[in-house]
Amino acid sequence: MAKVTADQIKKLISGEMAAKDASLDVSFDDIDSFGNKESLKEMIKRIAAYNKMLSERITLINESLTTAIPFTRENLYLFCAYTGSGKSTVAANISYPLWKQNKKVLVISNEESAQDVIMRIACLEKGSSFNDYKKGLMSKDEQMELFKLFPSISDFVKVIDVNYKDGITTKLEGVKNALNAVKTSQYSCVLIDYYQLIQY
Repeated sequence: MAKVTADQIKKLISGEMAAKDASLDVSFDDIDSFGNKESLKEMIKRIAAYNKMLSERITLINESLTTAIPFTRENLYLFCAYTGSGKSTVAANISYPLWKQNKKVLVISNEESAQDVIMRIACLEKGSSFNDYKKGLMSKDEQMELFKLFPSISDFVKVIDVNYKDGITTKLEGVKNALNAVKTSQYSCVLIDYYQLIQY
C-alpha cells in the first residue's frame, strides 16, 4: 500500500509537487493481487498480532468498560470532553487499577501538576474527595493519610507535568520524545492530559 511521506506533504503544501504523484497510483494488478499467497500470509500475521494484543489487554477503569473496550498496548484511544468535564478524572481512573495491578503508566499532563495527578489516585484509593482537597476543605490528617500512598503510587504511575523541563509537554517534539523514551519499555499505557495544550 502506498503511503504519503512527510517530504511529499511538504512539497504539496509548498506547491513543488507535480500534479500527479506516481506513488499514489493504483493499478488493476495492485487490486487483483488481493487474495494471493502473500496477502493471505500478511492477513494471518496481522490476525495473530491482534490476538496477541487482545490476550494482553489491560484494565480500563472497571470490569464493564474492560469487557466493552479492548484496552491494549499499541493502540490510540481518544476521550474527548469540554474543559472541566472530567478528562483528568478519567486519566486518574484509568491509572488507578493499573497501579493496583503493579503496571506502569506514564501520565503526560499539560494541565495538572504531578502532585495533583498522584493525589487524585490516592483519593480514589481512600475514598476521599479530590475536590475537597482542591478547595482547601480536606483536613491535614486526611491529607497525611493520602501522602503515605504517594511512594507506592509513584512506583508505577510516572508523571511528566507542564513544569517538567520548561514545559516540554506543550511542545510536539517534547511529547514525541517522551513517547519514544517509553516505547519499548514495560509501560502498560501512556495518557496525555490533554492534547489540545500541545501548542508548539
